[in-house]
Amino acid sequence: MSELSQSVQDYLKAIYNLTRGKIPTTTSALAERLGFAPASVTNMIQKLAGMQPPMVVYHKRQSVELTEEGEKAALRILRRHRLLETFMVNILGFTWDEVHEEADHLEHIISPRFEERLARFLENPKFDPHGDPIPGQDLVIPPSNLSSLAIIQTKQGGRVRRVLTNSPEVLRYFDEIGIRPGEEIVVNARDPFDTVFTVKIGDSKNEHSIGSKLAGLIEVEVDIE
Repeated sequence: MSELSQSVQDYLKAIYNLTRGKIPTTTSALAERLGFAPASVTNMIQKLAGMQPPMVVYHKRQSVELTEEGEKAALRILRRHRLLETFMVNILGFTWDEVHEEADHLEHIISPRFEERLARFLENPKFDPHGDPIPGQDLVIPPSNLSSLAIIQTKQGGRVRRVLTNSPEVLRYFDEIGIRPGEEIVVNARDPFDTVFTVKIGDSKNEHSIGSKLAGLIEVEVDIE
């Protein structure tokens, strides 16, 4: 991966995160995620498509998706990123809202040897502090059967497994009300328009109201009765 520039790695990781390695995305969505001008993004996508081997398949004015080689490169950088976040939280005492930006810098400079020693030191964790799966050394992520909190039924619940945000503000809010991977959560009520969810978290007797946008960031392993 050392032969790929930092900007190329950032693009591949962003495309993977937008598509989850499954469906194509658009250059406009990619530009919004990266904060770059659409024209700049199009130029880089054309460069990625022209690499040998190609990193993406680009359908002009339609979509972009990773090739097999591009997906492997994206998973390599995601593995490093998520291992680093785990190390910073579990060993260095960072909070989960502090680690994303730090890992973004470090993921580009550690060596494969460092990466594997880090994985062994952490005893090969399967998930990072946000519940994101860590690709194995074989760059495989097991399939997931998680459900968005926004679509589960009233009085249904489960265990929080993943939080789909890097926003420090949102992560601090979730932490404040107790939403973390591993915690039990139940939807006690939802308004008629599904815009506000009333939830109970863990053993707390308190309820919290969260909007549909935040509910959509929470992935749950639903209890099966």
